[in-house]
Amino acid sequence: MGLGGALAAGGARAGVLVQEEANLLGVSVGELLTRIERTYHDSDGRPVEAADITVPDVRWEIAYEIPIETPAR
Repeated sequence: MGLGGALAAGGARAGVLVQEEANLLGVSVGELLTRIERTYHDSDGRPVEAADITVPDVRWEIAYEIPIETPAR
């Protein structure tokens, strides 16, 4: 990310590759994919960066690691 941030919010949805995406990724038109759209916000809630990620299902697996902070007692 590079800009620092306090929150990342977004979502993922299924789709199929269109010609331009298939050409760029070296796969066939119509193959299944996952689209991930994410916005990073600073500690004041302002968006500081956006990420649009296209993942062809045939080539990659999506995995996440999410740190869970324990509240101070």
